Amino acid sequence: MNKKPNIPLVKFKNFNSVWISDQVKNLFEISRGQSLTKNQIKSRPVERERERERERPRLHLSGLFITNRKSGDFRLL
Repeated sequence: MNKKPNIPLVKFKNFNSVWISDQVKNLFEISRGQSLTKNQIKSRPVERERERERERPRLHLSGLFITNRKSGDFRLL
């Protein structure tokens, strides 16, 4: 029985690599065409390299807000 998980995947198309952090300061590097599941955003902080944080531009989000203008689909993770 090969059942797919009931976790939505978020695709980032035409999206340059960027570092984002969630509300508990976890860092994620999102690159073009990458999928990120909701479970990959943790509920508690993880260890990270301080120097890497300073070197990379970051976008601070309380959640990921995804829109699809063609279908009018709006999602907040």
